Amino acid sequence: MDFFYMIHFSSIRVEAAVGQKISARLIKFYNWFFNNWFKDKTIELYQDGPNISLYDYFTILYTFTCYSDVIEKSIVFKVITEVQKVMEKRLDLNKLSFQAMYMLEPILGVASLYRSNLLASVYFFDIRIQQCKLGRTNSVVKILMYKKQVNKLSVHFNGKPRTVYRMGFPLSFGNFKWTQLDAKTLKTPWVDSKQPLNVYFQAHALERLYERIDCVSPIRLHSGLLVSLESPKILVMKGNKRLIEYKLDPEEKLGYLVAEVVNNMVVIRTFLFLTQEDTPEGERLKSILFSSRADAKYWALNRLSTFIASDIQRNKSLKKKFIQAGCGSLFKVTLEREDALQRTIEQADAMVKYFGLDEEEEETTA
Repeated sequence: MDFFYMIHFSSIRVEAAVGQKISARLIKFYNWFFNNWFKDKTIELYQDGPNISLYDYFTILYTFTCYSDVIEKSIVFKVITEVQKVMEKRLDLNKLSFQAMYMLEPILGVASLYRSNLLASVYFFDIRIQQCKLGRTNSVVKILMYKKQVNKLSVHFNGKPRTVYRMGFPLSFGNFKWTQLDAKTLKTPWVDSKQPLNVYFQAHALERLYERIDCVSPIRLHSGLLVSLESPKILVMKGNKRLIEYKLDPEEKLGYLVAEVVNNMVVIRTFLFLTQEDTPEGERLKSILFSSRADAKYWALNRLSTFIASDIQRNKSLKKKFIQAGCGSLFKVTLEREDALQRTIEQADAMVKYFGLDEEEEETTA
């Protein structure tokens, strides 16, 4: 047992990768973040068997997968080998190792969004296994931290200079990719169809995204950008403008990224909520409710919290109108722990009267 405690894996450790300048405060935060996440997540040892935390797996059980590289043939080696053989009657250590590593992949992406600033720098992570070298180093799962500086340019729109920022996201296990869209996907015949176009965005677009999807954490909103731009669904508008569907996931379409193709690049200029003018759903909603832009602003129909926190979704006649316009996905959004929901007033009955939907019900009954 004494020897096992010498070679077993210690707590997960986060550190800056070679050549990366990252503050000690940020490293400390991520050490706390990852160790707590590992303690919170569990892995099933075998089918219908007990669960243990990923932390216990990587600090204790994982040792039996890696110990043969640590010590030479000896009495201790033979004892630990016997323990391993007994364990393998119930456990598939290689399968467990694969499952545990598979569970790590998504959390590396999520973690990067916690402290990344899309206007300045993006953080991303890789995993390295440090094997025990007796008398020198202990075994440890290392999470290496990288920093990618965001490039920015000045682009002229209508004769005025605007700062735009290049968009890119971390991939799994230490990889980073700048976002690109090809001309064929964008349906821009004046650009070579095989030419990839770098994606940039204005700070204004992020501000509107935060403002209009106001009860979802920035982490999920950034993740939604990745989801939406990975396999984009694009609507062609007049001239060189394009609408790119924005989704938190395939079932949660919340609006559109308004993009322009300029100087052989794609610039995301703003974000339109699903119910707003100039979106297909927003225009249909206007014709169904006979509403105006002022109406939408007064009833806060350009904010997600209105549909999540108010009583609109409990009013059948009103909800039906939004679904008819193609806005049913707004009622399907599920909030998570890090999301913040601001309480809104009960407004469905007042809206029904304002838009004359109660008169429609009376006519139908008659």
